[in-house]
Amino acid sequence: MFKNMKDNIVRGLMAGLCLLWIVSGFITMESSVFMGIMLIGNGLCFGFFAFFCRSKSKLLKWLLYVFVVVNIISTFTDQMGLVDWIVLVIYIVLIIFMIIENTKDNTSE
Repeated sequence: MFKNMKDNIVRGLMAGLCLLWIVSGFITMESSVFMGIMLIGNGLCFGFFAFFCRSKSKLLKWLLYVFVVVNIISTFTDQMGLVDWIVLVIYIVLIIFMIIENTKDNTSE
């Protein structure tokens, strides 16, 4: 059971971020439709990568890294509130687990 949980940490983090950004997008839609659509799009991208994160495609893995790094950078472009700091920590944990999974995959080949 714990082995399966460990193997799916990256997928779980991305699915959680998918839900976070989609819900945030719908909440933001009340004040700014454009920003709400952007947040929902970000959530859908996290959902896409959560679905395909166990793919063997190197291109998809590199796109995932770029996507998370862009999200980390965009976290700093606004005022840093409590939610931004929490999301930043989640992104950093996600990157760490992605690196661990990829090194594990590379050593098993």
